[in-house]
Amino acid sequence: MTTEADKGKHELEIFHKFILGLQQTTATNIVKCLPPQPDIFCYFNRAPTFFELARVYNIEQVHDSLQQAQHKNIEDASMRVLRAKLSKKYQAVHPIHLLLYDDIGLAVSCSEMLKNIAGYLSLAENIPFTKVWYMSGDGSHAVTF
Repeated sequence: MTTEADKGKHELEIFHKFILGLQQTTATNIVKCLPPQPDIFCYFNRAPTFFELARVYNIEQVHDSLQQAQHKNIEDASMRVLRAKLSKKYQAVHPIHLLLYDDIGLAVSCSEMLKNIAGYLSLAENIPFTKVWYMSGDGSHAVTF
Protein backbone atom coordinates (compact mmCIF):
# COMPACT_ATOMS: atom_id res chain seq x y z
CA MET A 1 0.00 0.00 0.00
CA THR A 2 1.32 3.43 -0.89
CA THR A 3 1.39 6.33 1.49
CA GLU A 4 0.12 9.85 0.78
CA ALA A 5 3.75 10.95 0.49
CA ASP A 6 4.38 8.28 -2.18
CA LYS A 7 1.23 9.29 -4.02
CA GLY A 8 2.25 12.95 -3.90
CA LYS A 9 5.73 12.18 -5.21
CA HIS A 10 4.24 10.13 -8.05
CA GLU A 11 1.79 12.91 -8.95
CA LEU A 12 4.62 15.45 -9.10
CA GLU A 13 6.64 13.11 -11.36
CA ILE A 14 3.63 12.67 -13.66
CA PHE A 15 3.03 16.41 -13.74
CA HIS A 16 6.65 17.12 -14.70
CA LYS A 17 6.41 14.56 -17.55
CA PHE A 18 3.18 16.23 -18.67
CA ILE A 19 4.82 19.66 -18.82
CA LEU A 20 7.84 18.27 -20.70
CA GLY A 21 5.41 16.85 -23.30
CA LEU A 22 3.94 20.26 -24.11
CA GLN A 23 5.50 22.69 -26.54
CA GLN A 24 6.17 26.26 -25.36
CA THR A 25 4.53 25.72 -21.98
CA THR A 26 5.89 26.70 -18.59
CA ALA A 27 4.91 25.65 -15.11
CA THR A 28 6.58 27.35 -12.16
CA ASN A 29 6.15 27.34 -8.37
CA ILE A 30 4.72 23.80 -8.49
CA VAL A 31 3.21 22.74 -5.15
CA LYS A 32 1.53 19.49 -4.10
CA CYS A 33 -1.81 20.26 -2.43
CA LEU A 34 -4.09 18.28 -0.13
CA PRO A 35 -7.87 17.74 -0.42
CA PRO A 36 -10.24 19.45 -0.72
CA GLN A 37 -7.92 21.34 -3.07
CA PRO A 38 -6.95 19.73 -6.37
CA ASP A 39 -3.67 17.77 -6.45
CA ILE A 40 -1.27 20.43 -7.73
CA PHE A 41 -1.03 24.21 -7.84
CA CYS A 42 1.33 26.07 -10.15
CA TYR A 43 1.71 29.05 -12.42
CA PHE A 44 0.84 27.50 -15.76
CA ASN A 45 2.01 29.83 -18.51
CA ARG A 46 2.17 32.50 -15.79
CA ALA A 47 -1.48 32.01 -14.74
CA PRO A 48 -2.31 30.58 -11.29
CA THR A 49 -3.81 27.16 -12.01
CA PHE A 50 -4.76 24.01 -10.13
CA PHE A 51 -4.44 20.53 -11.63
CA GLU A 52 -6.36 17.43 -10.60
CA LEU A 53 -4.57 14.26 -11.71
CA ALA A 54 -6.05 10.83 -12.35
CA ARG A 55 -4.74 7.61 -13.83
CA VAL A 56 -7.34 6.51 -16.37
CA TYR A 57 -7.72 3.12 -14.74
CA ASN A 58 -7.50 1.47 -11.38
CA ILE A 59 -4.50 -0.87 -11.12
CA GLU A 60 -6.58 -3.63 -9.47
CA GLN A 61 -9.17 -3.45 -12.27
CA VAL A 62 -6.42 -3.62 -14.87
CA HIS A 63 -4.90 -6.69 -13.24
CA ASP A 64 -8.32 -8.42 -13.27
CA SER A 65 -8.99 -7.36 -16.88
CA LEU A 66 -5.62 -8.59 -18.11
CA GLN A 67 -6.15 -11.94 -16.44
CA GLN A 68 -9.53 -12.18 -18.21
CA ALA A 69 -8.11 -10.65 -21.46
CA GLN A 70 -10.91 -8.06 -21.48
CA HIS A 71 -9.58 -4.79 -22.89
CA LYS A 72 -13.14 -3.35 -22.77
CA ASN A 73 -13.01 -3.37 -18.95
CA ILE A 74 -10.01 -1.02 -19.01
CA GLU A 75 -11.92 1.39 -21.26
CA ASP A 76 -14.97 1.23 -18.95
CA ALA A 77 -12.74 1.85 -15.93
CA SER A 78 -11.40 5.03 -17.53
CA MET A 79 -14.91 6.44 -17.86
CA ARG A 80 -15.64 5.56 -14.20
CA VAL A 81 -12.50 7.49 -13.19
CA LEU A 82 -13.60 10.47 -15.29
CA ARG A 83 -17.13 10.36 -13.85
CA ALA A 84 -15.72 10.33 -10.30
CA LYS A 85 -13.50 13.36 -11.00
CA LEU A 86 -16.43 15.28 -12.52
CA SER A 87 -18.59 14.67 -9.46
CA LYS A 88 -15.91 15.60 -6.91
CA LYS A 89 -16.10 18.97 -5.12
CA TYR A 90 -12.91 21.03 -5.12
CA GLN A 91 -11.89 24.01 -3.05
CA ALA A 92 -10.07 26.29 -5.47
CA VAL A 93 -10.07 30.00 -6.22
CA HIS A 94 -8.19 29.57 -9.52
CA PRO A 95 -9.04 27.57 -12.65
CA ILE A 96 -8.72 23.80 -12.42
CA HIS A 97 -7.39 21.59 -15.21
CA LEU A 98 -7.87 17.84 -15.20
CA LEU A 99 -4.91 15.70 -16.25
CA LEU A 100 -5.87 12.13 -17.07
CA TYR A 101 -2.90 9.88 -17.68
CA ASP A 102 -1.85 6.38 -18.67
CA ASP A 103 1.62 5.93 -17.21
CA ILE A 104 2.07 2.24 -18.01
CA GLY A 105 0.52 1.96 -21.46
CA LEU A 106 -2.52 -0.17 -20.74
CA ALA A 107 -5.37 2.02 -21.94
CA VAL A 108 -6.73 2.01 -25.49
CA SER A 109 -4.83 3.97 -28.15
CA CYS A 110 -4.31 7.68 -27.56
CA SER A 111 -6.67 8.70 -30.38
CA GLU A 112 -9.37 6.34 -29.09
CA MET A 113 -8.97 7.59 -25.53
CA LEU A 114 -9.16 11.24 -26.65
CA LYS A 115 -12.34 10.42 -28.59
CA ASN A 116 -13.87 8.59 -25.60
CA ILE A 117 -13.05 11.38 -23.14
CA ALA A 118 -14.34 14.09 -25.50
CA GLY A 119 -17.55 12.16 -26.10
CA TYR A 120 -18.16 11.70 -22.40
CA LEU A 121 -17.41 15.36 -21.62
CA SER A 122 -19.68 16.61 -24.41
CA LEU A 123 -22.61 15.00 -22.58
CA ALA A 124 -21.57 16.00 -19.05
CA GLU A 125 -23.11 18.86 -17.10
CA ASN A 126 -21.39 21.15 -14.59
CA ILE A 127 -17.81 20.33 -15.55
CA PRO A 128 -15.57 21.80 -12.82
CA PHE A 129 -12.53 21.93 -15.11
CA THR A 130 -11.60 24.74 -17.48
CA LYS A 131 -9.43 22.37 -19.50
CA VAL A 132 -8.94 18.61 -19.72
CA TRP A 133 -5.70 16.94 -20.78
CA TYR A 134 -4.68 13.37 -21.58
CA MET A 135 -1.11 12.10 -21.32
CA SER A 136 0.18 8.75 -22.49
CA GLY A 137 3.25 7.38 -24.22
CA ASP A 138 2.09 9.40 -27.25
CA GLY A 139 2.59 12.69 -25.38
CA SER A 140 0.39 15.31 -23.74
CA HIS A 141 -2.81 16.35 -25.49
CA ALA A 142 -5.62 18.82 -24.82
CA VAL A 143 -9.05 17.19 -25.03
CA THR A 144 -11.43 19.13 -27.26
CA PHE A 145 -15.11 18.85 -26.37
